[in-house]
Order: sequence, then C-alpha cells, then structure tokens
Amino acid sequence: MLVDGNDFWGKDLGGGKLLLGVIDHALTSSHAAPGKVGVVGASLGGASALTFATRMPQHVGAVVAQYPLTSFIKDPADFVGKMKVPVLMMAGTFDNYKGCCVIDMARKLAAAAKEGGIPLELVEYPGVDHGFSTDNSKRRDIASDSLKRTVEFLRQQLGAG
Repeated sequence: MLVDGNDFWGKDLGGGKLLLGVIDHALTSSHAAPGKVGVVGASLGGASALTFATRMPQHVGAVVAQYPLTSFIKDPADFVGKMKVPVLMMAGTFDNYKGCCVIDMARKLAAAAKEGGIPLELVEYPGVDHGFSTDNSKRRDIASDSLKRTVEFLRQQLGAG
C-alpha cells in the first residue's frame, strides 16, 4: 500500500495507531502475502517509519527510511534503543532541506545503533541533497541505487516474495 507519511505525523503521537490501522488493512488485503510488512518512508514519512514502524515487531519486519526527518530527535541512543526491527536509512551528505534531515543526525543514529547492537544500516550519498529517490531527482543514478537497495533490503529481511 502506498500512503502519505505526512498523515501520520503531528497527531499527538497517535500516528502509530494510524499506521497500525494501515498495516492491518494491508495484511488483510487479497493481494497480501502472509507474514510481516516492510515499511518505506521518505522525509516526513521516513520520520514516521523510524518513530512508529520500528517499534512494531509483531507486524513489521523491516523499515527503509530515505532522507528522514530527524531534527526532532534529542537523544540518538534512546531513540534507536526503542527500535525492534532492522532499518536501512539512506541520506544525502548535502541534505539541508529545512534543517530536517541533516547527515550529522543520521550518523549519530547509526553510531548509537552500532554501539547498542541495533540493526541499522546507514547508506550515505556524497554530495546529494534531499529527494534523491524521487522522479524529479537530478541524479538518476542515485535514485536507481536507492530503489535497488530498498528492494534488496526488503527481500533480505522479509523473504524473496
């Protein structure tokens, strides 16, 4: 299912309940395969995926966050300590979009995850800005690479289906 991650953010943290409703709906779809879901989010949707989906191991098997909003995170170790599913996070080193998704916080999250034994892989795209995975991306090679990594990660974590 494709949903707008903006719908989950700023709902007094009720976004997790909203996301769980979407996941339940997806799992009961006639097109759904049995098992857990993979959640992919970009920017604000990436923040929702990191904040909510990573804490739902009974339903979610993997999270991919592309250039996620992270400016709200005050304690990287505490934040990643709540993650219960494998995460692939991709970030551009030149991302300064509204100060929301800067590489420094992505690196702090990755370092805290490594120290805490949390399965979080950070892929950095040097010289790349926000929105690198979109159709509007000026870097088609990066957009292609991020899509390939997303699919490979989800297959690895969820199975070959």
